[in-house]
Amino acid sequence: MNIYLIGLSGSGKTTIGKKLSDKLGMDFIDTDEYINFKSQLNPGDFIKKYGEKAFRLIEKKALKDILSSSTNFVVATGGGLPAFYNNIDTLLETGRVIYLKVSPEISFKRIKDENLRPLSMSLDNVDYLYNKRKNIYEKAHIVIDAKPSLDKVVNEIISKLSSFKN
Repeated sequence: MNIYLIGLSGSGKTTIGKKLSDKLGMDFIDTDEYINFKSQLNPGDFIKKYGEKAFRLIEKKALKDILSSSTNFVVATGGGLPAFYNNIDTLLETGRVIYLKVSPEISFKRIKDENLRPLSMSLDNVDYLYNKRKNIYEKAHIVIDAKPSLDKVVNEIISKLSSFKN
């Protein structure tokens, strides 16, 4: 069973995903890192060079590649991955989806000094993305407040996952 972490940029998907995968003894994949490896461009540079539409298509292919290789991963998705090409439905059908919920303000505070996220360069942009995607994010099997400490969030995820039958 795959475990998918979704949410805004800066919600902690990668950090939480790595810790969660360690605790569960599962492999970890970050779709943005996967795309970076395959294209030799980080997502921000890819979007600047080829546009967002091309990035969303390569994200969909990355998801397809991940699903074809195995089904026992913790996967940190890009913030927009669930919102395009019915990817949320694919995630919901092939694993447990966990929405790491943070406010736009917290998201922006965590990522504002990075120069890797061209779609999140201002609080207004992050707020816009949040409002555009929140209904999709809320389709997740589990919604977790991702504001507390790393260990607390990971332990809460494990607790909530244990209530699901595989």
